[in-house]
This record gives sequence, structure tokens and C-alpha cells, in this order.
Amino acid sequence: MDLEDLKKRLYKKDGQFADRPKSPEEFSVGQSYVPTGEEGSAKQWQEPAPKKFEWTAKKKKLVWLSAAGLLAVAVCVAVGFYLWNRHSFDKTNVALNIYGQERIVSGEETTYVVRYKNNTKVVLKNAKLDFLFSEQSFPEDKESLTRQGNAYLASQTIGEVASGQEGQAEFKTRVLGDKDSQQKFWAKLSYQPANISSDFFNEASFESTIISVPLVINFDLPDRLVAGQTLNFSLKYLNTSDASFSDLVLKIDYPADFIFDTALPSPAEGKNLWRLSEIGSREEGRILIKGAIGGKEGENKVFKAQIGIGRDDEFIPYAQAVSSPQLAISPLAVEQSLADEDKAVA
Repeated sequence: MDLEDLKKRLYKKDGQFADRPKSPEEFSVGQSYVPTGEEGSAKQWQEPAPKKFEWTAKKKKLVWLSAAGLLAVAVCVAVGFYLWNRHSFDKTNVALNIYGQERIVSGEETTYVVRYKNNTKVVLKNAKLDFLFSEQSFPEDKESLTRQGNAYLASQTIGEVASGQEGQAEFKTRVLGDKDSQQKFWAKLSYQPANISSDFFNEASFESTIISVPLVINFDLPDRLVAGQTLNFSLKYLNTSDASFSDLVLKIDYPADFIFDTALPSPAEGKNLWRLSEIGSREEGRILIKGAIGGKEGENKVFKAQIGIGRDDEFIPYAQAVSSPQLAISPLAVEQSLADEDKAVA
């Protein structure tokens, strides 16, 4: 169409432009646009359709390999944990405790109980329990015990201790010692866990305090002694408890200037040692001693007595007493001195 024809149409009344372009419609996502006009049947423009997942052999192989890898890792972790658990052991899960009286009376019989429990998941093999008494203990059935230093050691073979199994052992003894002294006891449980070849042991300790000493000994001596004169004195002993004491030893240490004469009852050894087979509950006794004392005026003469138990070649004191009377001048010496002064004046 040339320019003249276009002008005629433009200014012609009721002129129409069949081919006049229209304003484009608003385009939205997902809407297809189909061109018209001279282009004829236009191609449609639209979003590409999603691709369908294809389960190929390669993808199947990849999935199976991934699953197999995860399974292998899980198996390795499980096996590792099993081996670690099998070859590891926590001995803190084996309980061992000592039970007894924290306050005891010296010389009276007391019982200590040792309890053990296997809180692990494995069997304990070749289990053995050792109990070490305090050094001043005198346990029952000493013939079946061994000595470890100055103390008695009791040993018991337990064998196997299953998971969750518990047990106990009792140990009876008499404990000698001074008031307020501490008496310590030890227990040891040795064993071998079934899942490993190493040996383990657990230990426990317990302390008892002696609150009183029921055996009492006292000298019956004057406050002042006279040198050269015969001296008669006694040593008293008393059991203030409800229990009896057996196989006791009583000995006296005399001052250097004391001359021993006789005693009733007579000493079992030498001049100063007596053996008392038994002192019953609330029983008292006396040893009478006769001798003479020498020395200088004003000197203190120390007499010392001890009662206890003899163990092997050792004496363990249970109680003691000390008396220190002073030496006075003899009345005869005073009379002689006065007589000499009278002669000198005359």
C-alpha cells in the first residue's frame, strides 16, 4: 500500500484499518502466546514440560553402591564397638566395702564384714579376697592366717563371680590399743575379667577408734619410800567390761636400786613377768611384791607396769600404770645424826 492510499483510508469517513496492530495483552507465567496475522499458524511459546525420571541401570547401580557403603560403615562401627567393649573393662563397676563398728572398746571382740558385688556384664574369674587386720588385732583362728609385717592376713578363694553376683565374708578379732587410737583394716579383691587376660584388683579400707580401755591396773605404793628398809607393795588389775580376757601378760619394770625378794603369785618368768590365763568380766586381782629399795634422799623411784598380750617374741601393751614415789632419809639415819651432834656438843 502506497502513501496516497494510506492517507485516503486514514481520512476517509468510517475508514477502517484491518491490519492495525493491537496493544499486546498482558503476559503471565504459564500462558501460551500464539501469534496471528501474516505469520499464519504460528508456533506456540510455552514453558518446557518437566522431564520424567528414568530409572536407568547406571542409576540403579549407584544407589545400590551407596546403600552397600552405608551398611558397611554401620557394620564396621558395630564390630568396632563390640571389640572395644569386649577388650575393655571398668573396674569401678566392681563394688568392695568394709562394714564394722567405728567406735570400739579395746580388747572386746568385734566383727568386720567385707561385701563385694560384680556390677559389670562379664564374669570375674579366679577371684580372691584378702583381709588385712590392724597391727594390734588378735583374730580368731590365727593358725589359718599368714603374717604380713606386724599384722595378720586372711585370704579366701572365691573363684568365679557372675555378672550381678554379690557375696560377703566375716572376720572376727579383738583389737588392743590405747584410748583414741586409730585401728585401720584393709580388704583387697583380685580377679581376672573373662573377656581379657589382664588381672585387676579393688581395695577398700575401714577405721575404728578405740573409745575406752576396760582393763585397769594400779600400783599400791606409798608416796615416800625409805632407803634400806623392806618394801611391800601390790599391783591391782581390774576388768571393767562385760567380756573376759584370756592369755594376758603382766610385767613390771622396777627402778635400778630395787632389790626383788618374793612375789605372790610367783612370776612365770624371771622376777617381773606374770601370765594370766583369763580375767573374767568385772574380775579383779592383785600381785603382792616384797623387796628393798636403795638410793639417795629426794630421788624419785619409777615403777612401771604393763598388761597386754605376747605375740611371738613381741609384747603388745594393753594398759599401763606408773608410780614415782620419792626416796626419804631413813629414821635410823636421823637418830644417828642427832646422836653424833650431841657428842660433838659435849
